[in-house]
Amino acid sequence: MVKNNQNPPNKNDSELLKQLMDYLPDSIFFKDLKSRFIKINKRCAEKFGIENPDDAVGKTDFDFFDDEHAQDAYDDEQKIINTGEPIINKEEKEILPHKNDEERWTLTSKLPLLDENGKIIGTFGITRDITERKRRESELQESINIIGDQNKRLINFAHIVTHNLRNHSSNFVMLLSLLDHLTDEEEREELIGYLKDASDRLAETIDDLNEIVDKHNKVDKTIKEIDFSDHIKKVKETLAVDIISSNATLNESFPKDLTVKYNSAYLESILLNLLSNAIKYRHPERDPVIEITVDDNDDSTVLIVSDNGLGIDLEKYEDQLFGMYETFHDHKNSKGIGLYITKNQVQSLGGTIEVNSEVGEGTTFKVHLRTNHKYR
Repeated sequence: MVKNNQNPPNKNDSELLKQLMDYLPDSIFFKDLKSRFIKINKRCAEKFGIENPDDAVGKTDFDFFDDEHAQDAYDDEQKIINTGEPIINKEEKEILPHKNDEERWTLTSKLPLLDENGKIIGTFGITRDITERKRRESELQESINIIGDQNKRLINFAHIVTHNLRNHSSNFVMLLSLLDHLTDEEEREELIGYLKDASDRLAETIDDLNEIVDKHNKVDKTIKEIDFSDHIKKVKETLAVDIISSNATLNESFPKDLTVKYNSAYLESILLNLLSNAIKYRHPERDPVIEITVDDNDDSTVLIVSDNGLGIDLEKYEDQLFGMYETFHDHKNSKGIGLYITKNQVQSLGGTIEVNSEVGEGTTFKVHLRTNHKYR
């Protein structure tokens, strides 16, 4: 067996350390007790914008970073010096003034620097640039948020279809049932007129829903100038049978030429839910009176719908009011979906909805449509 008698290269520890520091892709630095640099590697010098690593000796982070980061780094190092406890893998945002305030994300570990007797004489550390990783994480999170938002929209859309079309379906069933029992030709003609209006409203609703499906990735394209009076008229026609059979009175207080920028299907759905609820939950001892008011200003349009119906016990049900399948009265047609849908529609377009109610007196809903909001 041949022995290898060749000796290893004659290099001292300092030279080995220098080679290690210069070839590593991470920034390496050593500091004294006052957080002044006593040695850095080439990668660190490149980040600082200096050619010679020795030019950093005697300087501090305040010479290379913005004050906020430099102060945080100084505080961390003084804590290490005082406690001897290292800081491992701290995520930091560095801003480099000499590179037009370029932002970089790093992962930094710092440890106490000891002399031969174990006494702390400063700190040393290593910093890895993770800017690209943070960018990918941000893009991934953005994608997750988009997917989550699209999923919410899909669920919301499904509720719109099932709930809103149920109103149209019920209207048809009731009208056709009445038609079977009418013999007076004039009354039949009037009822056929209601059927035609109901058919027109159903067709328009389906068109609006198709528009949402076709352009669900371009929500801003579904926002358009809407004639508010026209939408109130459409909803009243949809609820015509309910309005007549309950002897309801609808009082409107808004400019007849009022227009708002909103989603047509959502506005119709919001109005339909609020007005149908006002009729459905009317007080048994009086005819329903519904006030429809609009407060329009530069920042938002506030739709106010008030009734004199049964009212809601908010002390008992306030937290459940807009929950799915939550009902607060013994009504055979209560599904507990309408207010849930309404809140989701309003919020999805940046608005809010609030309620005031007193048992036995009535309920008021205020819907802040946020017409100048940047829609999501």
